Amino acid sequence: MQSENLLYGDKNVAVRIGKVFLLFLGICAVISCQNAGPVNVIEDNDYDSLSFNPFVETDFPYITTSLDLREIGEAFPLENYAPRVLAINLSKEDTYMAFDTDLLRWVVGWTGDFVAMTNMSQISYSDSFNKSNQISTILGRPQFANGIYPGGSLHKPDFEDPRVVPDENTYTWGPIDPSLGKWKGQYVYEQDVILNYEISGVNVLEWPGVWEAEKESLFLRRVAVDAHKDPLFINVAEVGDVQEIKSQQSILTVTHNSDSVTAVFAYDNQSKELIDLQHYSDRYVTLALAPSEKKSQVSILLWKGTQREFDAIQAEATNQDFSFEFPNYKKGGENLWDEKIYTKAKLADDTAAYVLDEIVLPMPNPWKRNVRVGDIAFFKNGDAAAVTFEGDVWIIKNLNRSLSKVEWTRFASGLYEPMSVEIVDDEIYVFGKDGIVKLHDLNRDGMADYYENFSNIMEQSMESREWA
Repeated sequence: MQSENLLYGDKNVAVRIGKVFLLFLGICAVISCQNAGPVNVIEDNDYDSLSFNPFVETDFPYITTSLDLREIGEAFPLENYAPRVLAINLSKEDTYMAFDTDLLRWVVGWTGDFVAMTNMSQISYSDSFNKSNQISTILGRPQFANGIYPGGSLHKPDFEDPRVVPDENTYTWGPIDPSLGKWKGQYVYEQDVILNYEISGVNVLEWPGVWEAEKESLFLRRVAVDAHKDPLFINVAEVGDVQEIKSQQSILTVTHNSDSVTAVFAYDNQSKELIDLQHYSDRYVTLALAPSEKKSQVSILLWKGTQREFDAIQAEATNQDFSFEFPNYKKGGENLWDEKIYTKAKLADDTAAYVLDEIVLPMPNPWKRNVRVGDIAFFKNGDAAAVTFEGDVWIIKNLNRSLSKVEWTRFASGLYEPMSVEIVDDEIYVFGKDGIVKLHDLNRDGMADYYENFSNIMEQSMESREWA
């Protein structure tokens, strides 16, 4: 009995200690809040004093845009354009690739400066009165490109546009038939983009990047292809101004009349060896994957420069292990915009029959981002999602009667001039030039990790004043 009483006594002591500890934590929390200082609440948007960072943000890996590539040089496809591409920054410096979500091809890779900010949403971003819009072009030096045909095919290589052309004077728009290929969407993971599409029903994942050789940077395509019963072909590059094409140690080199060299090679993850590439009509470079009952993973590298520079790259590349594993992208990455911005609304006189409250926009904000709201939709709990012309999605909370502390957080970016947002079963759908995109927050941290192509069947031209 004595030991039993001691046990009960210990339990009561433990309960009292627990209560004291919780009280201590509460006091600490109050002190912490007091030390944090008052929350800044924006009460007005003084547009004359606002300054914005550039349209292209350094902390997000891509924008969606159109590209006119019809005058990038004789070494590349002469008739080349794309109405909607993901223009991806592969490094913090000067290496980029653009993926055409209609034809599922890498339309161009380049170095130097990025893209001319001349589309309507871009050119008017910091100057709302500037309407001198034009179709965007690349500003840097093109290194490789693919023409207007699918980026991959089954059975045999394909270098023709399969879409119906109304007449010879009309451009073709829109995605290819789903039986040939289907765009599924992109994952944003940290500063990387992982693309997901199908080639004739075969699932493909791509992780673009850069391989840093000792003195040169090479474009890197890390590709995972699901099991396939038929030969699968991946179009790598279309070259022009050709003097000679040859293969040395499984590295395909194209010598141009301008004395520059394009080098392309592929590496098999399983065998850890370089794979031979194929070329057709002295113009098209293709990787052929044999039928496989298992998933295949290959690395494809591209580079353009002088013969002397290539000799150094070749010696380094032949002894390099290019095998890779995808990051854990399906669980979502780090939130790039975890800050909250608060604004106070300007309430109308409630004695009128019809009143209009003005909710102040979240400007200025930590990213110096312009906020031009195009549409708004509501969740079941009364919170809202707003989409902006520059391609962002914001989540808005505290939409109560007083509107004295409206909370804004960034949720998504990189969309192409969206003008509509809908919320269905508390899921966000955005409609822009890139189609209808469903946004997924995979790890529930307040930022979209997966941009699913819900539908892109609508034809979209390059014209900068043709809205979605």
